[in-house]
Amino acid sequence: MSVPSTYKGPVYPGKDAITEDWVLELLEYMKEGKVIDKKSGYMMVLDTLNILKTHKTVEYIDLPDAHELTTCGDVHGQYYDLLSIWELNGHPSRDNPYLFNGDFVDRGSFSAEIII
Repeated sequence: MSVPSTYKGPVYPGKDAITEDWVLELLEYMKEGKVIDKKSGYMMVLDTLNILKTHKTVEYIDLPDAHELTTCGDVHGQYYDLLSIWELNGHPSRDNPYLFNGDFVDRGSFSAEIII
């Protein structure tokens, strides 16, 4: 599988090469209603499956007393709502952790964008 020469969007660099700048570029690209190339989408799914296989279904999180955790649930495939949450609370990071609590993709029009 190859990336078409006409594709002008962000190309997935592999899970070990993702940077914050690449993620922000991808978010903006999809915010404009553009679709990523099939190879990037496919590779992201494969890498995510491999990562998820290494985790338990329930994880315990140690959070220092001075830190906050944003709990986010029931996004229901609403990509633009998720972007609004991140605009209000900041993007997820080690210093700004989020707990996503299910119902990500079951109703909205942008379920694939939510997963990506």
